[in-house]
Amino acid sequence: MKSSLLCLLATTTTVVHGDTGCAEADKSCGVCLVKGDYTPDEVYTSAENNGGTALTCKAAVNGGKFTNKAQCTGVHPDRGPTTWSAWTNAFAQKCCSSKKSACWEDIAAGVCKDKADFTPDAVFSPATCDAMAAHMGLTATAQCGPDPGTKEPNTCKVKKNGANDECAKEASKVSPTACADATTSGKGGASDGANDCEFEEGEDTKGFTKITTYVAANCCGGKKSACAASEPKVDAAAAKKAADEKKAKEASDKAKADFKKSNPNATDAEVEAAGKKAFDASIAESAGAAAPSPGTLSEGAGHHAGITVAVSILLAVTCFVWSM
Repeated sequence: MKSSLLCLLATTTTVVHGDTGCAEADKSCGVCLVKGDYTPDEVYTSAENNGGTALTCKAAVNGGKFTNKAQCTGVHPDRGPTTWSAWTNAFAQKCCSSKKSACWEDIAAGVCKDKADFTPDAVFSPATCDAMAAHMGLTATAQCGPDPGTKEPNTCKVKKNGANDECAKEASKVSPTACADATTSGKGGASDGANDCEFEEGEDTKGFTKITTYVAANCCGGKKSACAASEPKVDAAAAKKAADEKKAKEASDKAKADFKKSNPNATDAEVEAAGKKAFDASIAESAGAAAPSPGTLSEGAGHHAGITVAVSILLAVTCFVWSM
């Protein structure tokens, strides 16, 4: 996901709004939306700037290849894949009193469903919502489509902090069966399952819908993101069925691997039968766990049974330069 998002940042362009009319040596027009907001004597420190050395904004700007005009398109020549827009926005946080860079644009409608809910000056560590949203490539128009053709990779990893090098091999990540085979060929199969391999299928990358929803959660006052209409509605019953079947498939794969290990001369049909038995048992167990208790329901009026299915979406954007 990191590489795909960096690509998005590298191709994002913004509207140029900076002041004009600065003399060639006056770089305030290339940094701030309003040149009078420029604070050349403010101390500017950045991990990307001389290894964290504290400089004045004037010195940092002079070393940052700014000019007397706003540069808001393309990639910075020394900081790729960081764009000029993102570079300018970062400097504006410290070197412009309004924190609005020469590349600033009103992106409220690209973040929140109702642009009035946007809180541009709210702290969104380590900067403001306005700066962070712009840095992550959001614009004045909502961008809610997925990155076409991208997908998170499958994973096959050892359970319970165990030790099984076979799990991490690329061949083991191809399918649940390949991951289960890694358990058998490696050091797995113990009664406590400590060294068994666990498979997880990669999900489709959600692109800017995911990014927008993440920013909105921090910058829209708890209200809906601009991509709310694009967020898929969750069918609780379908979600539970999918989860149950995934769990049953994992149980089946493990049962087949265990049966094959215990019975090296078993036929394919016998191995498949062991897997089907485990699959059916897991489905039955899940159905039983979801069913209401008969005793509780028979105690009379006033007692109700309900099932609440909570679905959480983890918004970890790992490509940003700061830790999220």
